[in-house]
Amino acid sequence: MTMAERVSFFNGRLQEYQSSVSFDAASSVFVAHFIKGREERLAYFRSIAANVKPGGLLILADLFGDKSSPEFARLLNAWLFSYASHGVSSEELIQDRTHVERDVAFIPESELVALLKEAGFSSPLRFYQTYLFGAWVATRDV
Repeated sequence: MTMAERVSFFNGRLQEYQSSVSFDAASSVFVAHFIKGREERLAYFRSIAANVKPGGLLILADLFGDKSSPEFARLLNAWLFSYASHGVSSEELIQDRTHVERDVAFIPESELVALLKEAGFSSPLRFYQTYLFGAWVATRDV
């Protein structure tokens, strides 16, 4: 069986997706941090939960952080410094910083964990972090 025979494509918002089967796992990579507003982000996570079997896993990777904390500023500056050290021009660095500050809806980890729990996932556990990027694994409630 080819990959094309095993995969079906859906073009639209996850909140509109209806599957006839539940999945063992789901992943969300660099999506949720662009969703502004608590209720819309909660609806996104609930849509994932609705399509995952009880006991199934969610792997989530997103930007996160409390913008008002001193740690946030340090991590953002360290990330941009690291980025700049790879030969990025000053203009591109300014554009990227503006994009991050304007378009990313940062939330503290405690709020992210609370949203995941409210959406139907238990025991969210951060297993990775570099600068402001984090990754969590959570289990769909039984």
